[in-house]
Amino acid sequence: MKKEKNRSFRLSRVSLNTRLTIILGCVVFASVLVAFGIVNLIRLVNPQASNFHLLLQLNIFCLIIAMIATRFILKRFLEPIKTLGEAMQKVADGDFSTRIETKSTSAEIQEIFSGFNIMTEELASTEILQTDFVSNVSHEFKTPINAIEGYTTLLQSTDNIEEIENEYIDRIDSLVVDAIN
Repeated sequence: MKKEKNRSFRLSRVSLNTRLTIILGCVVFASVLVAFGIVNLIRLVNPQASNFHLLLQLNIFCLIIAMIATRFILKRFLEPIKTLGEAMQKVADGDFSTRIETKSTSAEIQEIFSGFNIMTEELASTEILQTDFVSNVSHEFKTPINAIEGYTTLLQSTDNIEEIENEYIDRIDSLVVDAIN
């Protein structure tokens, strides 16, 4: 079961890397096509224009625009992942009050963030239930133990107890004291 989950994680990770690589490649390819289109347009208007220098300058210009566009695209993909990772670390450290908001228009990211918020709400309510349970169980154990301790103290103060009975009372008393501490 764990192997299957791990494999699924690796496949989704590769998928994201593949998508980002394809997007980057498309942006660079589009910038080069735009540069060639502009050079051909300029050649139609002015046949004496130097093709090589103009093409080189336009390619550099389009590549700079492609890098800027890629930066924005990557930020759109990676910023929510970074936010989610930071929030997950807070939850791993025990802060179940962590909630995350998204400004993304991506339905998938909104769904993931919503699922994360539901998870942290459930974890917080589970923690409250666990604390209440431990508190109640602790109280339920302490009440009878305190009663037993009181009875053993009363029995120890009685004069007409045989030696063996007194030894049993001392054992019970030491067990009760250990249980309380």
